[in-house]
Amino acid sequence: MMVATFHPAASLIVWLFFIVALSGAQGPALLLAAACWLAVPGAWRAVLQAVVRMRFLLPALVLLSGWFVPGEPCWAGQAWSPSQAGLQLGGEQALRLLVMAASVRLLWQAYGQAGFLAGLRVLLAPLAMTGVPVSRFCLRLVLTLQQAERLLQVRPRLSLSWLAGELQADQGSQTLPDKVELGFYSWQYRDAVLVCVACLVLIIIMKVVQ
Repeated sequence: MMVATFHPAASLIVWLFFIVALSGAQGPALLLAAACWLAVPGAWRAVLQAVVRMRFLLPALVLLSGWFVPGEPCWAGQAWSPSQAGLQLGGEQALRLLVMAASVRLLWQAYGQAGFLAGLRVLLAPLAMTGVPVSRFCLRLVLTLQQAERLLQVRPRLSLSWLAGELQADQGSQTLPDKVELGFYSWQYRDAVLVCVACLVLIIIMKVVQ
C-alpha cells in the first residue's frame, strides 16, 4: 500500500491536517475533499466497512439535525417536517464522520498495531517532558483499538449473559495479548517533504475557506 511507504508519524500528521481541512470544508468543497480521499488505494473498501458499522449512526445524525436545526421545512405546512438546512448540515457532518472513521481504519490496516503505536509515540513524545506517560497512553489506546477490532470481527450477540461472561473473564486477560510489538521506522527525506506539502496545502485551503 502506498500509504505505508511513509513514516507512520508522517502519515498521522497528514491525517490530522486532512481532518482539520475537512472540518472547515462545506458544500462542494467537502464533496471534493471526500472524492480526492477516495482516490487513495484501499479507501473504497474502508468506506464500505465504515458504512456497514455506522449504518444506524449516520442516518440518525442526519435526521436529528434535520429536526433540531431551524430553517425552511422540506414539506411546507407540516409541523413535523425536517428543515432543509438541518438535513444539509446533518449530511455534511455524517460525511465528515464517515471519512474520518474510514481514514483511521485505513491507517490501521496499512501500518498495523506496531506501526500505529510507533507513530503515536513519535507524535506524543514532546508531552513526555511535561510528565505525561506517553508510552502508557499509546499502549492503552492501541490495546483498546485492537480489542474493538476483535469484537467487530467476532460480532457477539449483545445480551446480559454475554456481558456477565466478559466481566468474569479476569478483566480480559484471556483475550488481550500478553505483549505488544513496537515497530521501528527511520524518518526519511520523503517524510519531511510529505509533511511540508501537506502543511502548505492546508494553509491554502484554510485561506480559501476564509
